[in-house]
Amino acid sequence: MQIKTDFLKQRVDRPLPKAPEPARPKTHWDYLLEEMAWLAKDMEKERRWKAKQAKRFVFAVVRGRHDLESRGLRQVRINVPASVNMKIYEERLFQKNMLGSNTR
Repeated sequence: MQIKTDFLKQRVDRPLPKAPEPARPKTHWDYLLEEMAWLAKDMEKERRWKAKQAKRFVFAVVRGRHDLESRGLRQVRINVPASVNMKIYEERLFQKNMLGSNTR
């Protein structure tokens, strides 16, 4: 009898282990929280990437300026495609014709 009471005292002193939670199906809220976590990580990654690209761009611009200054070039000529030049020409011609017809 003494052995049984000692065993029971030991069992009472220790708390029972927690029962495992039953598995539940994912709800809309669970999917929403997963999406929010993914989006936060993606935004952080994109922000770091943009900062790196901006830094790389600034260094390229500075390097290009130093190259131009060392060669003594101050103006940089930009080659515009012929289609853009033609559109500008047509627009100016149209405006000239419209203004010319209004003044008569």
